[in-house]
Amino acid sequence: MFALAAGLFFPFWILFVNDFGGSIEQFGFSVGLLALGQAVTAYVVGKHSDRIGRKVFCWQPALF
Repeated sequence: MFALAAGLFFPFWILFVNDFGGSIEQFGFSVGLLALGQAVTAYVVGKHSDRIGRKVFCWQPALF
């Protein structure tokens, strides 16, 4: 699911960063921050889903 979203999102992300006057280095930094955020979220949610159960985390995104 993430690969599909990233495939649709990342080609336009460079245009978005460039529109705000960013460079290729800032684009790389922003992609790195996105990956870091995903890694931290996956670790925290994975740790809690082992204790609580994964069903809680499956229906929560549907509320937003």
